[in-house]
Amino acid sequence: MQSHAFQALKLTAFITLAGSLFSLPALAAPNIYTNTSSGRWEVSTNWSLGAPGATDFSYITNSAPTAPITVTIDATTSSSFTNTMTVADLTISSPANSYTNTLVLDSAGNSTPLHVISNLTVLPGGALTIFNSALKVDNGTTPTTTNLGSEVQFDGSEVLAVNSTIDTSHSMYTTVGGSIFGGGGTGNLSMSNCTFTPHNFYVGNLFDGTATFENCSNVFGYGLTMGGAALAVGTMSINGGTWIATNTYSGPDSPLINLGVNGTGNLTISNADVQLGATAIGVSGAGSLIVQSNVVITLGKTFLGLDDPLSSGTFSIDGAQVSMPELHVVQGAGMVNVANGTLTVPVVSIGETNTAAGSLNITGGTTLISTSLTVRSNSLASAGVSVFGGALYITNATHTATTIMNGGSLLLGAGVFDTDNLILANGGGVTAINDFLVGTTAGATNTLALSSGSTLFLTNATLGLGNNGTTNGAGTGIATMTDATINVTTLNLGSTAGGLGLLTLHSNALLTVESNLTVVSSSLVATSSITLNGGACTAANGLTQIGSSGNGLLTISSGNHTFRQIMLGSTNGLGSGGFHFLGGHVTLLGIGTGPGQGLDSNWILWEGGDLDGSGTSLTIANGNDSNVSIPDYAFNVRGQLNSMYVGYSAGHTGTFTQAASSSVVAITDQMILGNGDCVDGAQGNVHLSGGTLYVTNATHTATLDVRNGTFILGAGAMLVVDNLILNSACGHFIKQPGGILITNHAAQLRPDFDADGDGRSNAAEALAGTDPLNPLSTFQTKGVVKTNGNSIRVEWTTVGGHSYVVQTNGNFGSGTFHDLSLPIVVPGSAEGTTNYVHINGATNSATFYRVRLGP
Repeated sequence: MQSHAFQALKLTAFITLAGSLFSLPALAAPNIYTNTSSGRWEVSTNWSLGAPGATDFSYITNSAPTAPITVTIDATTSSSFTNTMTVADLTISSPANSYTNTLVLDSAGNSTPLHVISNLTVLPGGALTIFNSALKVDNGTTPTTTNLGSEVQFDGSEVLAVNSTIDTSHSMYTTVGGSIFGGGGTGNLSMSNCTFTPHNFYVGNLFDGTATFENCSNVFGYGLTMGGAALAVGTMSINGGTWIATNTYSGPDSPLINLGVNGTGNLTISNADVQLGATAIGVSGAGSLIVQSNVVITLGKTFLGLDDPLSSGTFSIDGAQVSMPELHVVQGAGMVNVANGTLTVPVVSIGETNTAAGSLNITGGTTLISTSLTVRSNSLASAGVSVFGGALYITNATHTATTIMNGGSLLLGAGVFDTDNLILANGGGVTAINDFLVGTTAGATNTLALSSGSTLFLTNATLGLGNNGTTNGAGTGIATMTDATINVTTLNLGSTAGGLGLLTLHSNALLTVESNLTVVSSSLVATSSITLNGGACTAANGLTQIGSSGNGLLTISSGNHTFRQIMLGSTNGLGSGGFHFLGGHVTLLGIGTGPGQGLDSNWILWEGGDLDGSGTSLTIANGNDSNVSIPDYAFNVRGQLNSMYVGYSAGHTGTFTQAASSSVVAITDQMILGNGDCVDGAQGNVHLSGGTLYVTNATHTATLDVRNGTFILGAGAMLVVDNLILNSACGHFIKQPGGILITNHAAQLRPDFDADGDGRSNAAEALAGTDPLNPLSTFQTKGVVKTNGNSIRVEWTTVGGHSYVVQTNGNFGSGTFHDLSLPIVVPGSAEGTTNYVHINGATNSATFYRVRLGP
């Protein structure tokens, strides 16, 4: 962009120095209109040197003391006095305090124009009126960027042209409101149904200037400059007709249209077809361009607030069809307003320097940006985009267009906003009341990236990634957040129609979802996901659904996050939802402590992190088979829940595995394994092989109720439970060697059931003193062997504090057992083995042995 500013500065310098380059023919004696009354041009007596001629410097400048003076050229002049229709130089003015001197071309036709070879000057007190006639200023040399042509100065009362032609294309400068080389005054040019062909056209150069064109055909050989001097105001309006100014003499990026060079330039266009080259609105001054209804206008690269931090430019579109390759707000204040019509521009850049303050305001119509919209801002200035009506589209056929808010604000009201990709950084912010969608189109992958203090606020609206705000849409939407904030009403990731949504939070990212958060996809082999690698995600009011359809994944590795309720997978088998917990802290608020009212698991891999669900529950297998696993390599797992339901809905199996030695899970009210009958009910299995599981509270009223399934307490693990309940035939508890079980109350065991599945009823184990929760703790014979010749040794398991009697029976089929030994008392309380030797027992006929409990 620096090259653009340089070109404009170079033009200013050129204007200043051009006077030294201007070349005039040898000066002739002035031919002055001397008649103190109105008269005809061709009458010799009206002039000091006779009728004007090709070598004359003609002046209509004498005093008009009693009435305005009008000098007339008409059809008679142009047809019968053609020798007077060419002059070297022409000046029209009058002294101060005098009436106006006016030259009138009235129906002189176009075939023989009034031809001024060198300079045409209309100064204060002078006027020029042209009806159905032609005027040409031409020294025969075609200027480009070097001052080789003539000069035209339209100051004074008014230059008025109707149904006429003014050709100043060979004049380097045509000015309204002050000469390029100094002098002049306020100017006014008004043309209707005319053809106007200047080379360089200046309006309001040193003084105020006004130019009005009604249904004219305008072709500018070089360009337009308005508001040259600091206090000069240039005003120009075009209503109807055509205007072309498209040359590239100074390169395609050098502005041809300069509105407000140092002063003020205001341009209004309506009902016209316009083609312009590069345009600057507010170079070092203030400029405005207003294009109204029924205008079709194409511009080159367009710049607002180009060369000075104090410059300003306003571009207003109200009913026009506008197109350009690029639109830039460079150094000063630039405002683009679209109220109606269409603006088509591939590249828009607002606020390109630290001093720039720009805005794009859409209140109606359609704005199409096919490559990029970039907004920059800083602490000294602000930049922004607003859409409160109409539509702003930043998109293309391949869906690669990008909106970059590198600071500044994007305000989205009642209008339509659609961007393929959005990048927010350096405090850039979006505030909207409508849904914000990324990745809606099949085959497209679009991104939303926030960083460096940026914000996205959606009020009563949805952020949709890979969907159209609900469950449709087939593209891929990817969002990342670092040191940024998103606040939305609803968050939808993916769709059931083929869309995928992926959201990742990094450090210092703040995501707030006021209502529901949903993660879905269209199949079990395509995954939408939310990944929390830091920051904070808060969904404290609604339901977070992961994989209610298709496949969804929640991954948390760091940060501090709060959810009201999380449902993983679906209850109809059509979705799979997973939670990969690696680290960080999760607060689960829940809607109660019953099944399905907190965290509803499909599958959970818990490798780290702290889960605080002290006021709610974890339900495993609610509508699907489910597994929650804390593997042995997990580190620093911490969990607190009010309740855990392992195996809840009929026909499904839930599994909870805790293997990590450092893991601690605390349940303060109840843990229930299984539900329903033993045939069709839900089954729940727990394998505690590492760490500590607490089912306890301060009043020791917490319960572990094994209804249908098996609880395995393995070596190296510890279970602390207030109340252990085993009152079901299909509920089992297996305490393996090395497992530590601490109960605050005696286990509640139904006598006729077998809690540990070792084949002995709970009542039998109670009589034998064995552990009813340990299948290896049994009262059984270990063996019968012959020893010491003909003796028989019988060995069995024992529990200290019990006595045993060995019995024999010679006929197992019909005989009865009778005591062989006296009661054998085992001291202490530990489990062990003992034996009894039946002396010469081998000399008897066939004998059967058994051991019974003694008195």
